[in-house]
Amino acid sequence: MGYPHKPHAKETVVLSQYFGDADARTYKGCVKRGGYEALAQALKMEPGAVTDIVKESGLRGRGGAGFPTGLKWSFMPKEKKRPHYLCVNADESEPGTFKDREIMRWTPHALLEGTAIAAHAIRAEVAYIYIRGEFTEPWTIMEQALAEANAAGVFGKIKIYLHRGAGAYICGDRGQARQSTNQAAVPGGRGLVRHADDDQQRRDARRGAAHHQSRRRVVQEPVSVQSEEHRHEALLGVRQRATPRQL
Repeated sequence: MGYPHKPHAKETVVLSQYFGDADARTYKGCVKRGGYEALAQALKMEPGAVTDIVKESGLRGRGGAGFPTGLKWSFMPKEKKRPHYLCVNADESEPGTFKDREIMRWTPHALLEGTAIAAHAIRAEVAYIYIRGEFTEPWTIMEQALAEANAAGVFGKIKIYLHRGAGAYICGDRGQARQSTNQAAVPGGRGLVRHADDDQQRRDARRGAAHHQSRRRVVQEPVSVQSEEHRHEALLGVRQRATPRQL
């Protein structure tokens, strides 16, 4: 991790304005710089009103799609029939990216405040910040910041938890982040691509058999419907019996 560079004269520094300022990492230092003022204001508002303000601001996600933040929040059901949860993806596994780790490293309370505002806007009482397992320094800093914020009681009824990822590049995807969250509880567990179930594998094998005749010897013979196993294949008029190639 390199030390933050000096901003260019034409840059409008927002997220990184306190990068390199160690005092901004602390709760007192964050409050001194205006931290948690927006959260205090948001908690006094209805969730829908918070979402509308974010919509009007034009704020967009920092990912490649640049999806409008307020629009994404508005997709959550207005009537809560089951608990709502927020998961913040701080895995940052894409090669060459470093924004998440620097935010956690220098302005952890800004991330916590944003998480609480988002949770309130989507009517979630619980939020999880999923942090890449290799981010040892950001993890330590986030733990300290969360402890300070909880001691100050700034989140109201919202509970925020940190979760260390089990590793693997694919965990940048939201589905595999959930898989890694489950695997992390298992000693030595890693976030891996979930394989198809046995039935799906058999279906895929049947579909692929027709495309691998160069490797398999296929024998066709008439079939009479004698069991449920052959009922579907009887519609094709033939049963294919594939003989695996001898290795």
